[in-house]
Amino acid sequence: MTPVTERFETRLSDDLLARVDQWRGRQEGLPNRSEAVRRLLERALAAAEKSPFDVSFSAGERVIIGILQEHYERTSQPSALADLAIEALATGNYWALPFERHALFQGDDPTAYADAQEVMRILDMYTMLERSYANLPVSEQKELASEFDLASEGIWFRGFDANEEGVQFSIARLLIEMLGRWSHFKEREMNSHFPELPRYRKMLRKFQGIPQAVRLHNLHRNEIARVLDAGV
Repeated sequence: MTPVTERFETRLSDDLLARVDQWRGRQEGLPNRSEAVRRLLERALAAAEKSPFDVSFSAGERVIIGILQEHYERTSQPSALADLAIEALATGNYWALPFERHALFQGDDPTAYADAQEVMRILDMYTMLERSYANLPVSEQKELASEFDLASEGIWFRGFDANEEGVQFSIARLLIEMLGRWSHFKEREMNSHFPELPRYRKMLRKFQGIPQAVRLHNLHRNEIARVLDAGV
């Protein structure tokens, strides 16, 4: 047990104290009132600190979702939410449910899940890079293509390695194909067949160093070059 070093006094109503006594009476070893209050406080803090996007499912809930999915398939009544739930269960991307149906989870921040947040930032970065490159004069496009050995399509988001970066690959695929975000990437193969995440992270740090006001508009040639150079 964690050592107790601080004394804290409080007063409880008769009703609340009775509820504490009822709870501690159901606990193994019958803790005293002080220990019972400490345990309840730890539980309350753990629940309060948990992100609304830390979603998980019990075995029973998984079975129910599977049954519902089969029902919709048999009755020709497809359910986008059921499809999403099955995909989330299959890939471990539970964050996708509150991201898409946040009202059901009473959440406010759809990017609270760290891996998903990083992938979203990478998708935003490449959206800006591709759009900015496409709007450059042809002469500047050729300069960048020569300097960074770009393929014929220029700057092009190639996804993530499905084997080495499976988490990021599944997140990007789910966001683009099932949730309809960043739909301009939809027709592309998201499997890069080569690890790209280390390069993306270096580029992302440089990209985020560009002032937000600048990132709201197309980047200039030198700004694009600085981001690309970080990933070399």
